[in-house]
Amino acid sequence: FSTSAGDTNWQAVTSDGASDTVTNTGVLVSLDTRYKLGITVTTTDVKFYIDDVLVATNTTTLPGSTTNMGIFARVTKISGSGQWDIYLTRAVFEMTL
Repeated sequence: FSTSAGDTNWQAVTSDGASDTVTNTGVLVSLDTRYKLGITVTTTDVKFYIDDVLVATNTTTLPGSTTNMGIFARVTKISGSGQWDIYLTRAVFEMTL
């Protein structure tokens, strides 16, 4: 998930290493709000969930089958004086063979 400078909604992003697919989820990023973010990856799509609701499905620029996957979180403060924090409370990885 991402937001770029000027975006007000969460963006669902997939990348194959050469290009990106960015899908607007329609979900507003609100300060002082905790979100449960979920992602499922298959060989045909990547599904993005916010608070257990499916908000986007990307079918292009998917990571390759040998791509290492992980969690990356970053906050970039563009302007203003407020503080932004990220809390990672739990990460669950499930793999089906």
